[in-house]
Amino acid sequence: MSSFSFSVNPHLVLRKTAMERLKYRIRRFQHTLGMAPAGWAGGFGGVKGYLSADTDTSDLGLTGQALADVKRESENYIVKYTKDLEAIPVDQLKHTVQFQILPIVEELINRGLTHNRIADVGCCYVRINKTLIDKHPNVVWDVVDFPDSLHEINAGVLSPNMNLIADYPLDWLKATSTNYDAVLFNRTLAAMPVSEFRRYLRILKTRTSYVVFNEPGKILFLDNDLDIDSIDPACPLRMSIWNTHNYRKVFEEEGYEFVHYDAVRTTHHFSAPQHFVIQGIARPIGSSASI
Repeated sequence: MSSFSFSVNPHLVLRKTAMERLKYRIRRFQHTLGMAPAGWAGGFGGVKGYLSADTDTSDLGLTGQALADVKRESENYIVKYTKDLEAIPVDQLKHTVQFQILPIVEELINRGLTHNRIADVGCCYVRINKTLIDKHPNVVWDVVDFPDSLHEINAGVLSPNMNLIADYPLDWLKATSTNYDAVLFNRTLAAMPVSEFRRYLRILKTRTSYVVFNEPGKILFLDNDLDIDSIDPACPLRMSIWNTHNYRKVFEEEGYEFVHYDAVRTTHHFSAPQHFVIQGIARPIGSSASI
């Protein structure tokens, strides 16, 4: 992996080219006639718009039936995700969207860690991370996700410096006294309502030097550019299963500052076209962490 340069985009906008706008209008017209290709027809239906304001400020998190539902869904998801990932040849894993967080993490490692410890929240199946985990055996990775089958699913990709924790990640972070150099969210924050997103940020202010994230930002089924900084932080844009958050505003309101924040257009294999990845590194304001 090559070195990665950190920078903060002062105003984050996901932009379409003129050709992409034209293609959208053609597909939209076809859709009104019932003639759009299947992927486009489903995609237009997946745009749910901006969600109602999420004003839940409690620190409790998921409990009862809501927690049970998420655990059940995560068990179903990890099976499908593992099957999909296993179908990708080893030499092609670097072209996946999930892989794009690894150059950022490796740059952090190369610049020097304090605790030699990283946590991955919502890791699911760790095949993507294993190359980096094995490359730096002195760095311990705590890998935490909901499914009870986490150990079984990952049995074939374990490393000596990897700990698997099958638990509600928020509850586990509340209980641990471990300090981390970085806590990773890789296609995870976008799956959360903003109130849950904020709960993680609040607990992590005393647990980690940095929060690192790599989240989807699809604009394929939108008619124009998407100004991320204009999104109401309480009302993310919902597309399919993903929420597009105003990451800058949410992090700032929870007392963080960015040392890296940008979006890159991914033309990588195994991802939808016009799919951006929104990436960032944030640290608590007042932190002594320096990179």
